[in-house]
Amino acid sequence: MHPQSWYNVLHEADHPIMDREWSKLLGGAAVLFELRLKRPFVAEEIVPGEKVEGFAWIIAAAYPERADDGTVIGILGCITDISRQKWMEGFQTRKMMEAVELKRQQENFIDMTSQ
Repeated sequence: MHPQSWYNVLHEADHPIMDREWSKLLGGAAVLFELRLKRPFVAEEIVPGEKVEGFAWIIAAAYPERADDGTVIGILGCITDISRQKWMEGFQTRKMMEAVELKRQQENFIDMTSQ
């Protein structure tokens, strides 16, 4: 179990990302990264027949606060919910793949009927 309580809300598959980024912070580097949460993202609306749901996503930006001698004495950060943006990216990808498949089927049909 991790001593940081936020691991309890992070998707288990993203724990290694958090570990890596936390190490960078403790080493003195600023970070910007995306993580999934355990809780699902579900919205009220339906977009062209598709329910708006999936992983809840956050983007985290943080930087270390340093003492005069350069040692890290604190971490300051901000998180933003980007679940809708991530869902829309997936939606656009699915629609593009559907269009490519429909075009392929249309070309196959035209090839068959023109022979």
